[in-house]
Amino acid sequence: MSILQTRVWWVLRIGAAACFIGHGAFGIITKEGWLPFFALVGIGPDLAYKMMPLVGIADICAGLSVLVRPTPAVILYMAVWGLWTAMLRPLTGQPVAEMIERAGNYGVPFVMLLMIEWPRTVRQWCAPARRRLDDSFDTRRIALALMLVTATLVSGHALLALSG
Repeated sequence: MSILQTRVWWVLRIGAAACFIGHGAFGIITKEGWLPFFALVGIGPDLAYKMMPLVGIADICAGLSVLVRPTPAVILYMAVWGLWTAMLRPLTGQPVAEMIERAGNYGVPFVMLLMIEWPRTVRQWCAPARRRLDDSFDTRRIALALMLVTATLVSGHALLALSG
């Protein structure tokens, strides 16, 4: 592995961990702004407030896991969960820009998935993620994916600012 590959991998791990640990803290403190997201799937406020700390703990565990011992299963969970929670914004009546602006939440784990060998067995999904070898690691592809994530996130910020 090159030094660049190792640095990119660690920056993504730290970024994904910080995102999920931070959002997990919101779950633990039961953020009122999350109630519409639970309501969308038929969960009322009383149960939602009881579930929020559990969701928060799951996010914190995912964040710590990707930092300490990333597995393909956890990385995939982070990508899918991050995309779902971003999609909840427009599904509950918020501007689409709210989803776009959260590209870093799901984009970083998706890029991490590009950097690992795709698991073929259940055991491999739960084993430590194996980064692709030098000859199959395409630096340009990863750089393009990261630029796309960044451009999407910044576009979301701009759309929110323009919409007032």
